[in-house]
Amino acid sequence: MNEFTSSHLKRRDKRAAVRRKLWREQKGKCYYCPNTFNPAIEAEQPILEHFIPRHMRKPGKKHILVLSCKWCDKTKGMLTGFEYMEIVNRCKRLNHEMLMRQKIAAECKSLSVKRHNTCIRQAG
Repeated sequence: MNEFTSSHLKRRDKRAAVRRKLWREQKGKCYYCPNTFNPAIEAEQPILEHFIPRHMRKPGKKHILVLSCKWCDKTKGMLTGFEYMEIVNRCKRLNHEMLMRQKIAAECKSLSVKRHNTCIRQAG
């Protein structure tokens, strides 16, 4: 076994151990919404998600990982977990799940665009 394969296997084993630990801590549910994961269905596998996106984390700071469903991971995008949870909680008043999801997605996209535009202005 070459060095690359060995280090890749170690990282994969470490990721699997973290995923199992988070699975137990979160009781098999998405960190952001009430979705429960079904380990037998590949499409419902949880995603190891950075609570604070890598680009926003300060060097040397530990990263916080959580398990999320694919929808929450995609919708959250580059927002922090705090920002995303604030939007989710604000939209929970909507009784219809589809309306709630549409509202969450729209607010996340709006905040992401604002952040992106601010970064461009600061860089220019």
